[in-house]
Amino acid sequence: MDYKEELAFYDVSFSKYRHTDNRRGSPYHYFAYMREGNGRILTEHEELLLEAGDFFYIPLNASYQSWWTNEGTVRFDSFGFKHFPLFHEKSYPLQKIQAPAMAYELNNKLYLNKNLTFQTISTFSLLVGCLTENMRTVNVCSKEYIVSQAEKYMAAHTEYHISDVARHCGISESGLYAAFRSERGYPPNAGKQKCLINRAIELLVSSDMTVDEISLQLGFHSPTYFRRIFASHTGKKPSEIRKERTI
Repeated sequence: MDYKEELAFYDVSFSKYRHTDNRRGSPYHYFAYMREGNGRILTEHEELLLEAGDFFYIPLNASYQSWWTNEGTVRFDSFGFKHFPLFHEKSYPLQKIQAPAMAYELNNKLYLNKNLTFQTISTFSLLVGCLTENMRTVNVCSKEYIVSQAEKYMAAHTEYHISDVARHCGISESGLYAAFRSERGYPPNAGKQKCLINRAIELLVSSDMTVDEISLQLGFHSPTYFRRIFASHTGKKPSEIRKERTI
């Protein structure tokens, strides 16, 4: 495992007002601890008002915006990680965490040294264990959750293999295929095509790119193949979609 790609530990600090637009989706799960300042994180379903002393969690692929106060310095410890155990009927939403005393002790150890070593990774694992004991969960269908995470990943990336998607979801390729068959009635490759066609429609409507350029950008091996797949998903030619949206 390449820990430098799987984990991202940072001290975040700034003294000016800052707005972050992460509506394309968070690239990691994040645990964080506010040391100074105030902030606000907003998703479609949740809003967090943060102040010094708060622990909080942001899920992988969460679509959110954040605003950070311009009154004084904002500082927080940020611990990003790619993989979280998939529980069979629950997951963790964006939230503040009522942390036990041990969590503050572990976080202070990491504050002093965020270099990726066996010791810091071990300390972080203990911190996650402490924090999750008091975290709020939401009930989900396990297969639906897996498919949802896979679709978000596919929508955010144009170049990947199905093995990448399975690894991102923390399951085997056969498990991913079974989840898609159960919840969508088609394999993940068809889900990938659907995501690409949706992106193609966005580009046809919002840009002046040619069909050939869109085909190349989205990774289709030829414009002819792109047009055939596009028609199979939409029942229309790319030129017809572009004409409809400009009328």
